[in-house]
Amino acid sequence: MQTTCEQIKLVLISNFLNHHQLPLCEEFLDLLDGSFRFVATQPIPEERLRMGYANYNDMYPFVIKAYDGEDEETARAIYDADIVINAGAPALRSVIRRVWSDRLTFVYAERLLKDGDRVLRNPLRLLKYKWLFSRFSRKNLHLLCASSYAASDFSKIGAFPGKKYKWGYFPELPPVMEKNVCGPLRKGGSSELSILWAGRLLDWKRPYDAVELARSLYVESIPFNLRIIGNGVEFAGVQEAVKAAGLIGRVEMLGSKGPDEVKSAMAESDVFLFTSDYREGWGAVLNEAMGCGTAVVASHACGSTNFLIRHGVNGLIYPCGCIESLQRQVRLLAIDDDLRIRLGRAARETVHGEWGAHSAASRLLELSDSIVGKRANPFTAGPCSKAYDISNEEAEAAVFDSMKRQD
Repeated sequence: MQTTCEQIKLVLISNFLNHHQLPLCEEFLDLLDGSFRFVATQPIPEERLRMGYANYNDMYPFVIKAYDGEDEETARAIYDADIVINAGAPALRSVIRRVWSDRLTFVYAERLLKDGDRVLRNPLRLLKYKWLFSRFSRKNLHLLCASSYAASDFSKIGAFPGKKYKWGYFPELPPVMEKNVCGPLRKGGSSELSILWAGRLLDWKRPYDAVELARSLYVESIPFNLRIIGNGVEFAGVQEAVKAAGLIGRVEMLGSKGPDEVKSAMAESDVFLFTSDYREGWGAVLNEAMGCGTAVVASHACGSTNFLIRHGVNGLIYPCGCIESLQRQVRLLAIDDDLRIRLGRAARETVHGEWGAHSAASRLLELSDSIVGKRANPFTAGPCSKAYDISNEEAEAAVFDSMKRQD
């Protein structure tokens, strides 16, 4: 690989270009003086367009549309690139060809075992994973872990030994600005804590946990309002749970909103809840809420949580599904304005700085240079630093330990 950024050619392959990927792409385009291409392997789904998503595949000239497989232009761009980041097409012929040729290639992936280790007991599934990843263990193929659990999952199939790095998603963030902070909260006081939950209303995102939290705050006479943004198969069930708990007027079900509307709601909120279980591969809403300077309370099981949040420093973490712990963390934020403000500011600094798109793109180029030059990884924390194996159980134990120290 050449030594100056202006000479390097980089290709990122994914299904379609979306607003979560665009900032990283634009940083690569700028750093590489235009020598960047995004290969889209499919058009944006109609469902996303109906939700208000823009069709970025048609809007940006650096996008190569490979909806019907590889043509000569696509194959040449992928094989000839100095760096390829493959986020969605592991079986493309040109990708496999360049890997066998020891050309620097990264796989950009969330966790492999979202449904648990039992999938590895399926011989066909295990064979598929080994064919896709493990057979290249001695090649110049590396893993960008878009989940704090990805390293452990891929280690279980013997893939990417010693070649796993912290990574994630780097969505567009609002400009840095000071938040309006509500006044001191006391039981029975007039100031309300504004709480937001946003996402698809699916069982594994655990929206009912937010309703149960609201019920407990109401019982304790802690003034609050909870807004729930999103749609999905659990919408009616959550709506009924709100009604059954007597929370109509305290909890608003707002339905689907566009990305900009969601970020505006985040900026207006004091606390953001991120309640998903292990099936949440990353969860870019966490980046977005942190970027708004909103104090976040996040489940330890989400892929992004353990990369982005340091408990008590730039957010609060609780064990997934432990309603008592979730309630405790939100109570802390309800009674301690200084803590809420401090966590929100630190969260904003995290995702606008070390975990921002510019930092990630710059670090990826520097890491690539160190790999090609056979030098040590220059990063010890943040994007492109070594991703260590951590199991579900180890992560949960670490959260309980942090909460004990919090006492």
